[in-house]
Amino acid sequence: MAIDKLKEIIKDFDQSSATSLDYEDETFRVSLKKDGFKADDGKTENFDNCILSPVVGVFYHIKPELKIGERVKPGDTICVINAMKVMNKITADKEGIIEEFFFKDGDIVEYNAPLVRINYL
Repeated sequence: MAIDKLKEIIKDFDQSSATSLDYEDETFRVSLKKDGFKADDGKTENFDNCILSPVVGVFYHIKPELKIGERVKPGDTICVINAMKVMNKITADKEGIIEEFFFKDGDIVEYNAPLVRINYL
């Protein structure tokens, strides 16, 4: 399967209201699942002071896991998003204190989904 076909499947799935998808052809099989923040779900929650996901992928806390109330500095790794077997480090852009995580390990995150809320100092 060409990578373009996989990207098309992921894009179509991401834009759909479906929460899971299993696809298989002669040479390729993929299972997709979403259960987390959905950008167009009508929520009006304020996501100021949040670090947003730059990609669609699977969320993972760093080890050892950051805790609510911990201080982070610019450049500190907050979490990791696995997108197509590429581990994308998500870092703090300013100094602040972790207030809230929106996902747990293994959750699917969408593009622009809030990952963590930080009280910037």
